[in-house]
Amino acid sequence: MHNLRLGTYAAGGAMAPHSHKECSFTIVLEGSYRENIRGREVEHKPGAMLFYPAGETHSQSFGPIDSRKLIFRPDDTWLEFLKDQKVPLAQAPFLRTASVTELARRVVRELQASDSFSAMVMEGTLLELVGAFGRKCETGSQHEAIPGWLRQCRDLLEQQSGAAATHELLAGHVHKHPVHVAKAFRKAYGETIGDCQRRLRLEKARQQLCKGRTRLAEVALECGFANQAHFSRSFKAAFGTTPARYRADRP
Repeated sequence: MHNLRLGTYAAGGAMAPHSHKECSFTIVLEGSYRENIRGREVEHKPGAMLFYPAGETHSQSFGPIDSRKLIFRPDDTWLEFLKDQKVPLAQAPFLRTASVTELARRVVRELQASDSFSAMVMEGTLLELVGAFGRKCETGSQHEAIPGWLRQCRDLLEQQSGAAATHELLAGHVHKHPVHVAKAFRKAYGETIGDCQRRLRLEKARQQLCKGRTRLAEVALECGFANQAHFSRSFKAAFGTTPARYRADRP
């Protein structure tokens, strides 16, 4: 269905300039990579959704941990609809939102479940992903300039790896009102400040599981979870597997 597949890419690896005969969508599930395409260089992280036009040359270099992508080809009817709505597919558009992350994880869970209803659920979820992508691109929200003070808020959260930071703390850091910061952050990044912190905590925990054999209880505390049980529940909800199983499945 839609040539749907999961791709895994080794940490520190690179892909020389190349192109594909067919167009496709890619969603970053884990890890990160820098990409050169159409004269621009962009770093893509979990939650990024990208469209690759057929024949578009691009190259990629992967980050310090293994990366995983969900890749699929949209139906021709979907492509025609996007073009009719003036979505600039020829420009290889991309976006990054929390809603993409949740929908992509649902597809992965259905791939793993693979029961008699999985194909139907995946078809609907892929269509929802493409619809969300088209809506964002059509409104031009992916190209809206993000003010420097808001990038400072995002940078602070990433530097702290998802450690608890109140709206008041962030607002004080950039000399803005907390309500204004909260609304602007969600509009610009497609997720709340709390969702961003949660995602960063989980990504930090995932990296810890990949790197070493630290006890799960210690990983939980280091990454800001109340206890190991809270960590396990949150990790399974996000990645579809427990921290122990995730670690055991690593090579």
